[in-house]
Amino acid sequence: MIRPSKRRGFTLIELLVVIAIIAVLIGLLLPAVQSAREAARRSQCVNNLKQLGIAMHNYHDTLGSFPPGALNVQGGFSSPRQTWMPHLYPYMEATNIYNNFNFSLTGPPFGLPWYNTVNSFGPTAITAMTISTLLCPSDGVAATPFKQRWPLDATDALSNHLSRSNYLGFFGNISQGAGRPTASGAPSDPFHQKATFGHNMVTRMADFSDGTSNSLMIGEYLTGGGELNDGRACLWADFAGYSQLYTQLTPNSSSPDLLYPSYCFNYPTRNLPCANGTGGGTDTAATRSRHPGGVNVLMGDGSVRFAKNTVNVFIWRGLGSIAGSEVISADSY
Repeated sequence: MIRPSKRRGFTLIELLVVIAIIAVLIGLLLPAVQSAREAARRSQCVNNLKQLGIAMHNYHDTLGSFPPGALNVQGGFSSPRQTWMPHLYPYMEATNIYNNFNFSLTGPPFGLPWYNTVNSFGPTAITAMTISTLLCPSDGVAATPFKQRWPLDATDALSNHLSRSNYLGFFGNISQGAGRPTASGAPSDPFHQKATFGHNMVTRMADFSDGTSNSLMIGEYLTGGGELNDGRACLWADFAGYSQLYTQLTPNSSSPDLLYPSYCFNYPTRNLPCANGTGGGTDTAATRSRHPGGVNVLMGDGSVRFAKNTVNVFIWRGLGSIAGSEVISADSY
């Protein structure tokens, strides 16, 4: 006599219960995994800033000052129109890029060496060369060079390809016109205080009367959404949001950055709020990142700190100056 087997399968309800338990466990595990990944990305961003700090101080030890923030004709857009970042290339294992860049070239319409010249044409151009130290993995899109065509019907081979950086220099507590002073050479805002970087000027360690540990040098910023003219974080251009940051707004502010007209693409849900500026004294850009709660910043002494979104705006502006005589506690931000 053959006895019927007592083995039986799972019922539908039991299967649904098991699936629900697995879903709950995945739901609990996923945030932890994402948090661990972001911690690793943030650690890489911190290390990048430390490397930039070493490069800045090596530059200072060699030449007696930090790099010039922006070089151009006072109040104008003419040559040489150079930003601070390429001057650091020889001090951050990018000497070949620096040596192959021809500073004597002048392209139309402004006579710039990094625009409409063989320095910048095509995806293999010298200006398109991306340096990994300048990219924060939390952003995720900064490795894509900024591409701009002039004239607009130019082929890709004749388009300007310009690399980006997630690390921009601090140019003061109040915007001074995208880094450009008035024709007299004075900042366009009377409340502007001297910062690590400025227009047609360099700073030295002796200039940091507030103390290098209380003065911002470099902060994080996010790249744009990929549109043809969205050049945010383009390190070659001397505009707010391109190579320049200000402390007029606190980190990751919901208030819009005021960028050069026609170069603004507003994405507030992606922490990229912006509005058209004037190309003058109202343009500004706040330091921004995808790290929860704040941004990493490099101080004048080479240390890296995490600045919270909730920092008091007046303390933040005080940190943006190097000689404002503000009294700031180390634990106040």
